[in-house]
Amino acid sequence: MRWYVAPLVGGAVVIVVAVTSLGWWRPVLFEKERAPRWLISSPIFMVLGATLMLTTKNYASTTATMVLLLVVGSLVVGIVAVVHVRGRRLGNLGVSSERDTASA
Repeated sequence: MRWYVAPLVGGAVVIVVAVTSLGWWRPVLFEKERAPRWLISSPIFMVLGATLMLTTKNYASTTATMVLLLVVGSLVVGIVAVVHVRGRRLGNLGVSSERDTASA
């Protein structure tokens, strides 16, 4: 299970350094436009499916370390994916960094 977490944490460090050096934290974390309200249905169905699977699983062979690494790895996947996709989108749109706008 460590093979799942270690590369993700390494990638997260690289992405955090890149976003910090470009000054993109505000545009990466906050959207100016709101998404349609119906989009919340997708995460709700995902949570319901995960809850169903977690409540029906046999935990006899599952260790606490395995669960911890799975939770940490899953959180890092979500964070890295969001920052990566938003950062690429900003770069493709030609968004300047906060440092560029402050020095102008």
